[in-house]
Amino acid sequence: QFVLCTPGALMLSAWYIREHPDADEGEIREALDGLVCRCTGYENIVHSVRRAQQIQREDEEVLVSQSREGVSS
Repeated sequence: QFVLCTPGALMLSAWYIREHPDADEGEIREALDGLVCRCTGYENIVHSVRRAQQIQREDEEVLVSQSREGVSS
């Protein structure tokens, strides 16, 4: 199954991060294998997925810390 260009990359990446939050770069590249895009070498897409994973982990850490401190949002 192929996914086309930037919109497809965004949707695929969002799903992949949710389902595989700790995937390494090789796993991300494999997941993006069906992406058809002529405007990129996928480097920035892979870097963006890695950054999104980092942001997600940081957000989760803040929520855990707040719940331990009794802070409600």
